[in-house]
Amino acid sequence: MKNSIFIILFATLFFISCQGQPVKIVNLKCEHMVDPLGIDAKYPRFSWRIESSKNGVSQTAFRILVGTDSASLRKGENLVWDSGIINGETQLVEYKGSELKNFTRYFW
Repeated sequence: MKNSIFIILFATLFFISCQGQPVKIVNLKCEHMVDPLGIDAKYPRFSWRIESSKNGVSQTAFRILVGTDSASLRKGENLVWDSGIINGETQLVEYKGSELKNFTRYFW
């Protein structure tokens, strides 16, 4: 039997400002799935896209926070993993925190 880990995408769109133009973080995925349940990957991978109405906008850095409670996650508390700020643009960022527990919901 495969171990199952529940990964819930913290699907609220995050908005940041880029010279007055809104930038949206969209298409948040874990192991290529939106709102996945029962992920059996030991080290799941995260991906996303950014959208902007302004041309030439690109990602320069990112930070991923993972926790078991969405309210605490918003405050940056009780984290299971904090990637730290990573410069660059990337896809399929691998989870590198402590071992994930079976039948547990995780938010990012």
